[in-house]
Amino acid sequence: MHRWEPERPTARVCAHHGGMTWTSRVPRALRDLAADLAALVWPVECAGCELPNRACCDDCVEELLREALAAASAPAGGHGASGETGLPGFSAGSHEGLLRDLLVPFKHAGRTSLAPILGTVLAVPLARALALARGPDPPLIVPVPSRPERVRERGYRHVEVLGRAALREIGITGPRAPIMRRALRTMPGRTSQVGLRAGARRRNAAKIAVSSRMVSRVRTREVILLDDVQTTGETLAAAAAVLTREGAKVVAVVTLAQARRHAPGKLF
Repeated sequence: MHRWEPERPTARVCAHHGGMTWTSRVPRALRDLAADLAALVWPVECAGCELPNRACCDDCVEELLREALAAASAPAGGHGASGETGLPGFSAGSHEGLLRDLLVPFKHAGRTSLAPILGTVLAVPLARALALARGPDPPLIVPVPSRPERVRERGYRHVEVLGRAALREIGITGPRAPIMRRALRTMPGRTSQVGLRAGARRRNAAKIAVSSRMVSRVRTREVILLDDVQTTGETLAAAAAVLTREGAKVVAVVTLAQARRHAPGKLF
């Protein structure tokens, strides 16, 4: 049987000789000019080093990529260290420092302009997960859903946006590795996990299902679960369980970041 394999990445992320390089499809001089013009309207500074007129400068992006390569080199035990899914799991790093400083405004303050930077970082663990595919068809990328009210507040499905940005960096677009929009849905009564005790978190996380119109599309297909931050892994475990019940083969879970264990209500 022919095995599907991703094409050699044409992304800006390249690993070689144990190091990372950061190049661009757009010449640096043009990127700098665009950033300077944008700063006239919306002044910003680098989230890492406070360099003016850059949301995240090239040097800080390279540092994020080095950290992502190191983190993705050792699977996290299937989100695994928590033992919740038993699946291979890959992450770009801990939910702290520069990675957190970029993700929080992207997710909670409408800074969608940060998606290309975060997508570049997410491309590292996602590429590792894609390499696990063994079937003849490309794996389906299934984002973990947000509650409908959160999507309305943001105006976008942030995990889907991150996934598309990461796939562009890897060089995979279109139907070759499709992101399954709304393949999963939250069920009525699902609330925020923040502040819940362990038992309540598990029950709340279980309020997730495969959308009825997507059941036939995921059946027998390889699936990679995608989320922004893993905390306990219970939501990922619940998502993997419902997909498996509908006949999908979940091969890996991928997150942009892994949160250190926090006291209830202290996620951000």
